[in-house]
Amino acid sequence: MLWLDLCSGPNSMLVDTSHALPFASRAGPIVSGALWAAVYGTCGLPIIEARAHGRHVIVPMGHNGKFRDSRTKLSGVIAACSDGVVLLEHPNPTVSLPQRFRNALLMLMDLKRSVLSVRGAMMPRSFLAQ
Repeated sequence: MLWLDLCSGPNSMLVDTSHALPFASRAGPIVSGALWAAVYGTCGLPIIEARAHGRHVIVPMGHNGKFRDSRTKLSGVIAACSDGVVLLEHPNPTVSLPQRFRNALLMLMDLKRSVLSVRGAMMPRSFLAQ
């Protein structure tokens, strides 16, 4: 398991839980989800990046995501973002996360900050309630 603290430091507001989805938008332009691409993306995947003045650039991803690397031993990544916490699970892990681990994680997090964990697709609970 890898823990990423993305809610501390000077760039803490740049990545929120919507970036755990393939496409992200929080009252702004649609972009590729940075967290999703970092773990599930493939080399050459078109990545949509926002630029100044509402412009977009599409660039090919230059590497495979963490879970695409056959050498990784990670079963998942927990990312603490500016607006919540997400669990991104390896779709084909060497060791699967037990359901009791997922349940304990949800119990530890404030309900407003928690997520539903589905292997390969993370949805913030607030997104599901809309």
